[in-house]
Amino acid sequence: MVNILIAEQFQQVVDSGALEKAAQAVLSEQNLKEEVNLSIVIEDDKQLHTLNLEFLGIDAPTTCFLSLKMSSIPKQASATWGM
Repeated sequence: MVNILIAEQFQQVVDSGALEKAAQAVLSEQNLKEEVNLSIVIEDDKQLHTLNLEFLGIDAPTTCFLSLKMSSIPKQASATWGM
């Protein structure tokens, strides 16, 4: 399942339908055996800063916030994502 949350200030410039379609295509190509929940949040620097601090202990905004909650992450993926 793909959940998309777009901050009000970005709703006019982000095509949520295209974003969901792209995310579904990527998930489909992975041939995952378990159901996956993917959340995509389009937010400003202030909110990303808050998320980074709360979940990752990083006291700064970043261009991307990644939080994985999977029971088994392949070693290849772990290396790629710096885990």
